Amino acid sequence: MQGFYIDDPKMFPIYRAIANRNLAMLLHMGDGRLDFSAPERLAVVARQFPNLTIIGAHFGGYRRWDEVMAIPAFDNVYFDTSSSLAFIDIEKACALIEKFGTDHFFWGSDFPMWSPAEEWQRFLALGFDDGTNQKIGCKNFARVVLGKDL
Repeated sequence: MQGFYIDDPKMFPIYRAIANRNLAMLLHMGDGRLDFSAPERLAVVARQFPNLTIIGAHFGGYRRWDEVMAIPAFDNVYFDTSSSLAFIDIEKACALIEKFGTDHFFWGSDFPMWSPAEEWQRFLALGFDDGTNQKIGCKNFARVVLGKDL
């Protein structure tokens, strides 16, 4: 995915330009083989650029979810549930959503690698109420990225 450390200062002019244009930035997050997008690196970028809207794919760190639990919540950081629900247990997924808040999660902003219908069913299996499912399913993305309330 990203072949660079996300907290490399060489990237800061790009992040600044994205923030100045009020755009959102999606980052591939987590990988046990490489350290380019470790959750603590996301925290560095979030602190450095509080006006940058950051979306951390894969619950903020694919298969590195304990590390995600260790970083603080940031107003400008959002997480996507994409391509993770088959690999994360329900309790851990719900704990992450509880920690960072239902207003800070999206479904599908980083494409589901498998069947979207199956991914949606996995998401529904987390057991949230219809209002929360709608927020994470589409309303949060519309509000944060598109600037529209649905």
